[in-house]
Amino acid sequence: REAIFTLRKIFPQADNPRTKLLHAIVALFTHLETGEGACPKRAMRDLLDAEFELGYLKARQQDDSNIMLTDILRNLRDLVRLIADREISAKITKLFPCQFPLRRTVKSSDGEKILYDSSSMSADDFFGVTPDGGTLEDAFRADYCRWQSRKYRDVDGALEMTRLECPMPDNFTVKIHRVHGDANGKNTLRCEFPESIDMSQFTSDSSSESLEYRLISIIAHCGTMDGGHYKAYVYRNGKWFECNDSIIREVSWSDIENAYGGRKDGFHATTLGYEKKPSNHYDRPPLL
Repeated sequence: REAIFTLRKIFPQADNPRTKLLHAIVALFTHLETGEGACPKRAMRDLLDAEFELGYLKARQQDDSNIMLTDILRNLRDLVRLIADREISAKITKLFPCQFPLRRTVKSSDGEKILYDSSSMSADDFFGVTPDGGTLEDAFRADYCRWQSRKYRDVDGALEMTRLECPMPDNFTVKIHRVHGDANGKNTLRCEFPESIDMSQFTSDSSSESLEYRLISIIAHCGTMDGGHYKAYVYRNGKWFECNDSIIREVSWSDIENAYGGRKDGFHATTLGYEKKPSNHYDRPPLL
């Protein structure tokens, strides 16, 4: 939210598809928070029109939440690159991963020989996991182990390590890919995600800053890839709330565990939002 509203101050005119998309997002946030401004249906229509104009949406049809989130973040990153003030640009980048390279290293089993070393990978892929019945941490570890290790496994019992190379942002989003699974095209396998996660095991960040993150939001989907229904879970003031259209109710963590998956029916988590703790998100002064 802070990054989006800061960008709105920098780009006050909705005079091209990218700024139109930005202004539509701001209108949605404003209405949800205050009830003022454009109605959510109008703001959502403006958002979809801007995405269509940018070429993100190939047809006017239901779009997967992860695809839409990726498109929105891509647009915000492009706007950040246009900011002349490098200090403001750096502050916005800190709020969410605008550029987030990885370093992948493959070493021999004795650790003496480096067989492969690259830092050209995108962390967007790292934070996009495919459920296989295990935990989120397992998925983080496994996604890249399938790529290069096969090439070296028979050579020298190679060990592969993938690390996030730059300092971790205040927030990050995990996209759980649920396409190409069972007959209806949806992966319904279980993916257990934690309320708290220590990201130090996945980063080369050597600072003494804590890398403990807390889960603060979840988007879950029921149905097939051709249609269905979304709902959200939001963490506020030490409590979890389920937001299902206009119905909002307090829920327990055991209720949220039903979104892990593992069954073909019911809701399956598709998007997770984590925030660094202890969080002073609501106490920070504005960037501008």
